[in-house]
Amino acid sequence: MKKKLIVLSILGLISMGTIVYSADKNFATNIEQSKVYLDEADTLMQKSDLSGAEKKLNEALKLNSKNAGAYYKLGLIENAKSNDGKALTYFTKAIEISPNNAEYYFARGCVETQAFQLKDHIGDLNKAIELNPQKAQAYVLLAIAYDRYGYTQKAVEYFDKAIECEETSFDFLYTARAELKVKMREYDNAIADYNKAIEIIKKGTNSSKTQNIESIKQKIEEIQQAKKVFK
Repeated sequence: MKKKLIVLSILGLISMGTIVYSADKNFATNIEQSKVYLDEADTLMQKSDLSGAEKKLNEALKLNSKNAGAYYKLGLIENAKSNDGKALTYFTKAIEISPNNAEYYFARGCVETQAFQLKDHIGDLNKAIELNPQKAQAYVLLAIAYDRYGYTQKAVEYFDKAIECEETSFDFLYTARAELKVKMREYDNAIADYNKAIEIIKKGTNSSKTQNIESIKQKIEEIQQAKKVFK
């Protein structure tokens, strides 16, 4: 009788182990398939097929509800559709799952900036920088935010940091900083920044292609006139 009970116990343990192994295997398979859906969604987003991408991302979440990347990309899709509320919800969910990802804080900070949630976006953008000090875009948004608040000097400092992050800075960073320096009546520094922007545009490297050299030269001419007035 004892031998029979021992055999039954062993069979029970083997069966339980088989169930646990099977569950673990299924879980691992779900994780991998969820990643596949995420990659497929990336491809569809690059093709501007947001509807198709959204379906793939929802499939990914059915298999793995802790897929932070899927929530992040759903947030990007909702932002593209101008659904700020939904975008913020998805980005927040991504952050809850993966709280050390600079991109998630930056994305939420961007939407908060667009929605004029001024108290929130400063914190998120600073968190993005804390996690990734080379996140130039976060410095740019902080510069824009502080300029809105009227803290021009602080805005200039953040543009300084953005430029430091870029090995070859974009022309628009210099023109944006130049405009702030005009406000501060730092005319020579503003002219230097405008000239730097022209130099970058002429080289064709890191040019935003939205600025016209002649229009920048016109701004320099206006500054030269202002210098005469405020001598």
